[in-house]
Amino acid sequence: MYLLNRMELSIQTAKSDDAEEVSNLVLRSFAEFASPHWEPEACQWFQKMNCASELVGKIHNAAHSSIALVNNAIVGFLLMPKPTLLGMLFIHPNEIRNGVGNAMWIHTCKALRSEFPTVSTVELNATPNAISFYTDIGFIPVSDMCLQNGCRVMRMSCRLPVKDIEAECNLTSA
Repeated sequence: MYLLNRMELSIQTAKSDDAEEVSNLVLRSFAEFASPHWEPEACQWFQKMNCASELVGKIHNAAHSSIALVNNAIVGFLLMPKPTLLGMLFIHPNEIRNGVGNAMWIHTCKALRSEFPTVSTVELNATPNAISFYTDIGFIPVSDMCLQNGCRVMRMSCRLPVKDIEAECNLTSA
């Protein structure tokens, strides 16, 4: 349990049963923040690949996946298909800049250190709106912004262990 801006946030492993609510969150956040930078065909592909039925398998087969909950509602989703690849991190639009993403990344780093102690680097493809967040939590650009299959992204990488962002973000584990 984390305390963020006077709200209680819990982070737990995502389950296949969460797929419907996770899909709604992912698609809503994607539509608001990422899709304006992508070509229409890429947006359609993303929507198809992140419907609930597709997410069931992704969650089940992931190296790590988690959800963040406030008042029993899913407000964040993180998926790592491999321990070295952050495939998705989506936060409910109403919770952006409230510390949910930071808390999820801290939780994930702890899980990686425990479950995959040999992992030293995590990579991701960041959309334009997410670059400053990823930079703040320790990722650095390893490519220029590019158009990859209709998706505008920047490749980023983070060496683990990450700085103690839990202390820097004034997060309190309850």
